[in-house]
Amino acid sequence: LRVGKQNENALALAKALQNHQKVNRVLYPGLPSHPKYQLAKKQMSGFGGMVTIEVKPSKKFSAVEAAAKVCDNLKIAINAMSLGGVETLVSIPVYSSHVFMKDEELKKHGVTPGMIRISVGVEGIQDLIADFQQALDMI
Repeated sequence: LRVGKQNENALALAKALQNHQKVNRVLYPGLPSHPKYQLAKKQMSGFGGMVTIEVKPSKKFSAVEAAAKVCDNLKIAINAMSLGGVETLVSIPVYSSHVFMKDEELKKHGVTPGMIRISVGVEGIQDLIADFQQALDMI
């Protein structure tokens, strides 16, 4: 039940955020814009609970500062590193999982300063979408 709801929520969140003016791109295998979308459609019955967004820098904030501001302003999603829970969690790879990589390594792996990894939970999807939208609107 949890995984099914996470798949459903992740797809809905990815679709909602892909057109946000402050999001540069959304990486999610359930979106036609994903480079492996056709393969994912063949191999998967759901597209998983992990979504990555890349926020744009603003006049006030660099990309990494903007990503941090978004994470800090979420009210439902929690800024923590973990996977597989029922709550939505976010982390910034350049501050967490990829913190020790040099710039050339980050570039090789496609990790940018504005990236936010989202482990989508089972919260009400409209509440979750609204949470990300209000946080993005703060940058």
